[in-house]
Amino acid sequence: MIPEEVADGKFAFHDSQSDRMASGCRSGARRGEQFSCGRTGMWTSRSEQLSSGRVIKFVIELDAVPISFAEVLRRCQTDEEFRSFFVALLADSPFSAFRWETPPITTATPRRNTAATGGRMLIGLVTDVHNHAGELAQALAIFRDRGVKQVITIGDTCDAFARVDGATEVAAMLDECGAGGVWGNHDFTLARDASAAVRDRYPPIVLSILGRMQPRLIIGDCHFSHKESSADPHDVAQLWDISDRPLDLMERARLAFAAVDSRWQFVGHYHRWWAATPAGPIGWSGGEVLRFEPSQRYFVVIAAVCDGWCGILDTDLAQVEPLRCGRAENP
Repeated sequence: MIPEEVADGKFAFHDSQSDRMASGCRSGARRGEQFSCGRTGMWTSRSEQLSSGRVIKFVIELDAVPISFAEVLRRCQTDEEFRSFFVALLADSPFSAFRWETPPITTATPRRNTAATGGRMLIGLVTDVHNHAGELAQALAIFRDRGVKQVITIGDTCDAFARVDGATEVAAMLDECGAGGVWGNHDFTLARDASAAVRDRYPPIVLSILGRMQPRLIIGDCHFSHKESSADPHDVAQLWDISDRPLDLMERARLAFAAVDSRWQFVGHYHRWWAATPAGPIGWSGGEVLRFEPSQRYFVVIAAVCDGWCGILDTDLAQVEPLRCGRAENP
């Protein structure tokens, strides 16, 4: 196997004997290749056969979230366990010889996600599901119809303070679609060191799904956290809003802009649509598609699934589209 070029968020492997191509990161023509790494998490992979089997597109995920091309290159250099996982995937390929091909690299392409095709990625956004399985099912159906390949849940997926009803169904659906995401204040105790009482109350699939939630996710230009990035996700008190002061979302946005340099920040928690740039609120409340200006940074609040809302983030068109997935209420 001879690496020829590196770039643009996908890998191409060429079978020199049969002129077949395999592009991406090896994952098996099924979802299920897994490798547990105690230091980093669970490596998984998936693949899709194209062109009547002559092309196989591969995606590598860490804790169910596709990693960037730059991250693949970095781990190939520094992470022995990742290299073992990656080499095993290549060895399992049906091709007898390989040539590594990718489009030319630019300063922008290394940060692209390995799940993206031609740089484009559709991400289905759900947040504050709170065990509402019916609304989540509608959201995921919309995502499938629209060609979404990655689902991100932005916290409070299940609710440790409500009836267990719906939690199992929610977890099963997110597991089926390979969703990744972050924890919130209502599922914090389910995601981190669940007590014996919690383990007795919730079935294993709920604890499994919540156990792979992260404090925050960074995918390309996007930062996902349940609350603003300035809040410590490991401190449950900061995840809750315990204050007598009126909510000032612009103050939260300014703290977030100062905390991280991501171009687009997405949060849940506040059960509404809202957005701002560093200059101030932009007067958007989910009534239309939010289109990002190239020179601006954005802080975006995503409305709750339990209130009948979801969204699709199109990284190529640089926009978020609010979508109904349940009862018709104002965001």
